[in-house]
Amino acid sequence: MMKPSATKTALVIAALATPALAGGKAPNLKPAAIAKLDKVAPLPKLADVPVEIKTESKKVVESYDLGKAAMGDAYDVLKPGRRSALPAEAEMVVIPRSLTSIQVGAVVKEKRADLDYCWQRLSIIDRVPSTAVLKLKIDVEGKVTSLSIGGDAPAVVNTCLKEAVPHWVFPEAETKSDVSYPVAFRTL
Repeated sequence: MMKPSATKTALVIAALATPALAGGKAPNLKPAAIAKLDKVAPLPKLADVPVEIKTESKKVVESYDLGKAAMGDAYDVLKPGRRSALPAEAEMVVIPRSLTSIQVGAVVKEKRADLDYCWQRLSIIDRVPSTAVLKLKIDVEGKVTSLSIGGDAPAVVNTCLKEAVPHWVFPEAETKSDVSYPVAFRTL
């Protein structure tokens, strides 16, 4: 909402400008009279003018406590004992690596002859598609220390794999490895 003085000023400006904007005649405006000054009176010197010194009453300075925005203790930069957050020294932590599934897969592909031998021990009628999941524990030197076989492969194949897999040698690693690797058996 506009103030009354602003409203009156806007109406006066609009009333004066409307005929000119609408293509009508320009308003009849006369220049204001200018006062002519022939002689300028000299200004009095400060030494000649008496000066009154008034004692001012003491003004009360008001201050307001606006409080502090609630942004947690960490936001208070002026808190005693606060120091800048410097990055901590990084410690080099070496995590020993175990065998990856790619490394295990390379050895399993290399030993495909052992897998085929175990599959061929089944009669042709018993060769249904199946999967044997090899759960291996391999030491740092790459030797198989523990073997269990899961999946739905026939017992003859599992028994054969329990005899063959412990002789496989895997690559050396920095730590012991626990690997679960599936092997699919299919008839072509």
